[in-house]
Amino acid sequence: MTTTATDLLDRPVRARPRVLLAEDAPSLRRLLTDALQAAGMDVTAVENGRAALAAHPAVRPDLVVTDLEMPQLDGLGLTRELRGRGETVPVVVVTGRDDPDTRAAAAAAGADRFLPKPFGLAELGECVRGALGRM
Repeated sequence: MTTTATDLLDRPVRARPRVLLAEDAPSLRRLLTDALQAAGMDVTAVENGRAALAAHPAVRPDLVVTDLEMPQLDGLGLTRELRGRGETVPVVVVTGRDDPDTRAAAAAAGADRFLPKPFGLAELGECVRGALGRM
C-alpha cells in the first residue's frame, strides 16, 4: 500500500516537546540539556528564574524544569509567577533539598513534580514523561 499526501495530512503531527530549563549550575544545565535533547525534546536553557520568565513568552514551553535554589529568582518564585499569570504549563522542581517542608512548598507554589538530587537519567526521563502526561 502506498502512502499519499492525504494520508499524511490525516495523521496527527507529533511535535517535539518544548522544555524551558532554569538551572544556575552551568555543568548541570549542560547535562540536563543534553539528556532532554537526546530524549527528543527542544530545550531552551537559562541560568535563573528571572531569565526563564523573560524567555517564557517566546518559548511557549510544554514543560518547565527548574532548579529550586538559584540567584535572582528561585524555582518556587518562578513557579508562583507562572501560576500567578494563569500559566498551566507543567513544572518540575529539581533540588538537593528532599524534605517534607520543601516538597510541600513546591506543591503549594504549583509545581507538578518534584525531583530530588541526585537522580539518574532514567529517573529524569520518567519524571519528565509523567509531567508531560505520556506515562
